[in-house]
Amino acid sequence: MPKSNFDAIISPCGGLDERGMPHPWVTRRLEAALQFYTGKEFVLVLSRGTPYKPPPIDKSGFPIDESAVSADYLLRRVVDPKKILLERTSLDTIGN
Repeated sequence: MPKSNFDAIISPCGGLDERGMPHPWVTRRLEAALQFYTGKEFVLVLSRGTPYKPPPIDKSGFPIDESAVSADYLLRRVVDPKKILLERTSLDTIGN
């Protein structure tokens, strides 16, 4: 595992499927971020969604946030919740 020499790891999202789960390419991006995570860096999860299609809806009828789903993925794989930063305002790569 590589040791980091930086303060943050940036992980762009890339969409959710109709069930609100990360696409395989998003999972690979998150796994790549985990390869560099040593416990001292912040992990910045980018993207709230896209303006090109509506977000998946949860069982309560609320939109599912891409960055929150990605953060949950990281939490289940040992990332300290205090080290996860969510970018929750942009709706495209330029906004990130």
